Amino acid sequence: MKVIEFGQTEGKKYILIDLEGDPVIPVVKYIKYLSNIGRAENKLKS
Repeated sequence: MKVIEFGQTEGKKYILIDLEGDPVIPVVKYIKYLSNIGRAENKLKS
């Protein structure tokens, strides 16, 4: 698994990709939730 970072300098987004190259949906939803409530970028990465 690996974390993919995309987006511009402001508002970077993160996705966890499994070994087959597919996003891990529960983790993607959780990262989106954390982003929506204003968590710091470092929290989203971890």
